[in-house]
Amino acid sequence: FNLIKNYHLIGEKNYQNFTGYYDVNLISFDEKSLVFHRKKDSQNKYVDIILYNFKTDKKYIILDKTKAWSWQLGARLQWLDNNRIFYNSINHKNFLEGTILNIKTNNKKKIPFPIFAISNNNKMALTLNFKILEKQRKGYGYNFSQKNSNSNEILVYDLKKNKLFKKYNLNDINPNLPNKKFYFNHLSWSPNNISFLALVVRTKPRKTILYYFKNLNEVKKIDLIENLSHHEWINSSKIIFYGIIENKKQFYIFDFSNMKYKKVNHEYTLLDGHPNSFNKKKFIVDTYPDKYHNRHLYTYNIKEKKMLKLGEFFSNMNLKNDKKCDLHPKYSLKQNYILFDTSHNGHRQVMLAKNIK
Repeated sequence: FNLIKNYHLIGEKNYQNFTGYYDVNLISFDEKSLVFHRKKDSQNKYVDIILYNFKTDKKYIILDKTKAWSWQLGARLQWLDNNRIFYNSINHKNFLEGTILNIKTNNKKKIPFPIFAISNNNKMALTLNFKILEKQRKGYGYNFSQKNSNSNEILVYDLKKNKLFKKYNLNDINPNLPNKKFYFNHLSWSPNNISFLALVVRTKPRKTILYYFKNLNEVKKIDLIENLSHHEWINSSKIIFYGIIENKKQFYIFDFSNMKYKKVNHEYTLLDGHPNSFNKKKFIVDTYPDKYHNRHLYTYNIKEKKMLKLGEFFSNMNLKNDKKCDLHPKYSLKQNYILFDTSHNGHRQVMLAKNIK
């Protein structure tokens, strides 16, 4: 594993254990526990939501089960604070919803929508049509209906007031797109909690259009960027992303305040990967499998422009397409730990490692 020495593999045999997408926090704020998904090999309908206290008893505690999950996005499981977690779920009528669970009191608050992204201050949430997402990109969405939305739209939900705040329909944003082929994906809040990004995607042939929703008011199509695949916010107006500008495919930094960009020039930054950061200075990024079926993991310091390779991990060749197991690396909030999924032992496991400072 190269530089990764102090690590802990989490997950029992006969289970598929995974954290899910790279853009959410699954390590508790006090950095004592983590949550993840666990699926028994013989069970296809639901996953267990597992709490694992890695600082104390190291026991697997089942908090709940949910049928609203996929191999790539999981249940959008994440911590909201030291006591509360969020995950998508379904109600007794098989409609999608969201659940906020207090792990101390076991109290549940239900949200009438499944959620894709929650603002950093926990006040606002974004959702899309997960059934359309699953139909267009298998392994990402959920094959359940949403009671309050059947069309191709983004919903903005006020978590504090418990009411729908705004809707953005794809036909209104771009009436020239064939609605049956294009869909919304990868919604993400700016650190300012009032602006967000959304991708409008066509799976085959692949086409991705980036939209910037400024202050929940102005909608801007970013024509300069083509086929953005993965991104992370640097501050309230800048992102680091992998995509194409002027026919050159690599990682870039883009500033929405002036619509200017600059290249990130390092060996690995020519390869697509999933970037994650909390201090917005140091990013952890993975790669897709190389010719030896290894996925590489590295860090990039955006200010010092320094790259450090942490290791490479064999990718199980039987886990592909919608069942693929990307590393999807994630930092803890204080960046003392890194967390990622791995399949080098033949099944999905969660790896927790001390961060290389």
